[in-house]
Amino acid sequence: LLPLGFQDAVFCAQNIEMFFCTYFLMMHSISYAHRNLSCRLVPPYRNRLWVFAVCFCMAVQCVWTAIGFTLLPNAAQLAQLLPWYLVVLGLAWPLPIVIINELVKRHDLAKFRYFQRYRNLEFNTKLGQTSPI
Repeated sequence: LLPLGFQDAVFCAQNIEMFFCTYFLMMHSISYAHRNLSCRLVPPYRNRLWVFAVCFCMAVQCVWTAIGFTLLPNAAQLAQLLPWYLVVLGLAWPLPIVIINELVKRHDLAKFRYFQRYRNLEFNTKLGQTSPI
């Protein structure tokens, strides 16, 4: 078995990691609130189901983390050992991911529009060939 202090540190690290994973998934899902529309054109908070799901998940995660920290006798000391730059990095890391997702969405939408124009042209051409008029 592990020493009690080490178990507390592992439990504290797991709670912090679960919080950051939930935060990352919440931020990552911003670009999926609307399938083809950019976050710049249609803000994700217009999708009420997404807003409810994100708020609910973050509330449950915050409650879970708070309960986990109240169960540890030395949770405040363990949380203070976490360097400030890791917290800043954990909170800021999803922002470049959202930007990359938006760029990929823009590229995919351009390819989709091109493909749709090609299919429309092909359909109109074949329709014109077999049309009785």
